[in-house]
Amino acid sequence: MLTQARLTGNRRHACRHSIRCGAGAIITASETQLEEPSESLRQMSNRIDPMARKMQADLIVETAAQQLRQLLHDAVALLDPFPPFPGSFFTYGIEVAGGLAEGPERGCVVLGSDGELYELEMSIDFTSGTADPVVARDEKLTKLDLHPRDYVLYAYNALTRVIELLMEQQATPDKAGP
Repeated sequence: MLTQARLTGNRRHACRHSIRCGAGAIITASETQLEEPSESLRQMSNRIDPMARKMQADLIVETAAQQLRQLLHDAVALLDPFPPFPGSFFTYGIEVAGGLAEGPERGCVVLGSDGELYELEMSIDFTSGTADPVVARDEKLTKLDLHPRDYVLYAYNALTRVIELLMEQQATPDKAGP
């Protein structure tokens, strides 16, 4: 097994394995020797601004978030009927796990019937003077403004759940049909 690699800009260094990469540089592997990268390879690497790499990564994540948003809107439009949120009286929504994007600052995240992500807050106002828990209950959806990185995690999980529901709906025969 090869354990060390030598970077060189000169093909005359003969080793067991060589891979040609950008600007004529060759990456060669050697089991016996490890040398520093050639000066031309170091100069080429130094020309790439680290912030440019960060900007490129951010753009990729933003693009993924936009594409997932569109897929999610399209898939939600196919759900008929859109499911009510379990345990709620007035809210329709699908609970969505955020995985690594979850945190203590964010409560229950649900996918609304419009394809957007919301935080669901449920409360009961015991000071209203009514004995009816339905009248005293308040269910509030607050639209989330997520960083694209977090949105990708939530949206992917939401899309997965919507697809499961769509497959269940397709598997269930239409009661109104022939």
